Amino acid sequence: MSKLESDHEKDPGWQYLRQTREQMAAEQSRPFDSKKNCWIPDAEEGYIAAEITSTKGDNVTVVSARGNEVCFHDGRGMVLVFLESICLNMECC
Repeated sequence: MSKLESDHEKDPGWQYLRQTREQMAAEQSRPFDSKKNCWIPDAEEGYIAAEITSTKGDNVTVVSARGNEVCFHDGRGMVLVFLESICLNMECC
């Protein structure tokens, strides 16, 4: 570690700009499954981690890091139908 890096990390405002090296290492070593883990909007923190528990049609149920169960409507299915219809229309031209 260079002297310049250590001087920045000693600044009292640094904790609000970046995590410590130990916190970053701990976060990066946690397993992340893109089919199961996601981020959901949160009024207090912006986004929080969540885990997908079930999907039925366009509805996705997740459990947040705080333990709250939340249901979302996933609009990706409609987007795919729309894109497929555009491609079909372009082939007809």
